[in-house]
Amino acid sequence: ESGKLFRAIKKSSMKFARLVLITAAAGLGAGGGSSTAMTHPPPPHKRTNQEDDKSSISSGNNPRRLLRFRGSDYNDDATLEFLKDSIVKKGNQMDNRNLVLAEYHLVESSCNDALAAAPCENWSDVFETGTRLYSAEIKIPCGKCVYLDASPGEVLYGKKLVFENGLNIVGKLILPNDGAIELYTKYIFVQGILSMPPPAEGSSNGLPSPEEGDRLIITLYGTDDLTFKADNATDNSHQDGEGVSHKAIVVAGGRLDIRAMDPTCPSWVKLQSISYNGPDYDVLTVGEDAARCWSTPGSRILLTSDTYDHLDSNTAIVIGREEGQLDQLRVFPLEKKKDGCR
Repeated sequence: ESGKLFRAIKKSSMKFARLVLITAAAGLGAGGGSSTAMTHPPPPHKRTNQEDDKSSISSGNNPRRLLRFRGSDYNDDATLEFLKDSIVKKGNQMDNRNLVLAEYHLVESSCNDALAAAPCENWSDVFETGTRLYSAEIKIPCGKCVYLDASPGEVLYGKKLVFENGLNIVGKLILPNDGAIELYTKYIFVQGILSMPPPAEGSSNGLPSPEEGDRLIITLYGTDDLTFKADNATDNSHQDGEGVSHKAIVVAGGRLDIRAMDPTCPSWVKLQSISYNGPDYDVLTVGEDAARCWSTPGSRILLTSDTYDHLDSNTAIVIGREEGQLDQLRVFPLEKKKDGCR
């Protein structure tokens, strides 16, 4: 049994929630120290001229990629001008841009007030034209609800949609929590609601691994700098346009309502024990809910560091459930063995 505290974290959380986002943003990391047994984050990914404009690095914490416009951070002119002056003196362009966004006041639009009661139409009925490559921007109008019919047995299951000039959600788009589809787009603007409802409690029995299982994949591509401008039908239409870099997901006067993980499936647990069973496999004791949800062969589990050195972390690749044990997972032999574990 482990003599120290570990945590097992299913990674990454977006894959765990059946939603994968692929961009050229920084890599995912965790934070913390020995008391919480969390790893330190890796250095951000630096993009080079030799890289292609599409990368398979998971979305991270680069503020250019995922923006939430804030209107209440600096609410008096004197403070705002002082901060601007300080930032200009320091030459900190990134903070200066964030400060501009803080001045960009956005509200939820009244044209979406009736969305909760609005009937939803299938995407295939609204946008299907015999091609799934859209050369013009696809916009869901304010007040309209569209359901992406990509669940098993539905029209778009297993398909790929390409948006050459982006996806603009001014109304509401519902993504299926059991769907299989890829959206390949230069940007997603959310001025209304982007939603993915949770599945029924206890329904998940082995969530998707990186190689297996249904999932919705959003791939962002392109190198052109983008400008967000509020739709004319919204209550923010008086605002000027705002630059948002490239490969942008912008939530501006809208909401993300993505809860696609079975509520009984944990994203992390305390690792109760590790058993080293020889050359073929090791066994992790993680609890019944985690063992049920993380049992898909090929799934990766991050065993975070129990020290301040992030190199003490470990990655386990799942083989499946341990026979006769509801709370245990069988994994391929761990590269790093820990003292105090049997």
